[in-house]
Amino acid sequence: MINPPIKPYPPLEEESAWEIERQTEAFLQKLMEVNRKFQEETKDANFKLDDDQR
Repeated sequence: MINPPIKPYPPLEEESAWEIERQTEAFLQKLMEVNRKFQEETKDANFKLDDDQR
């Protein structure tokens, strides 16, 4: 016998869709912040992307 999932997935209703959109926006904001910090920290670095340039 197959056990049912512990927490069944809720139906995608308007309220849960708004929550997904809110979480997505928050994630994108955080990602852009991390990207900006990374670019600031590495702007003077001289990265070599090709193996031939080692």
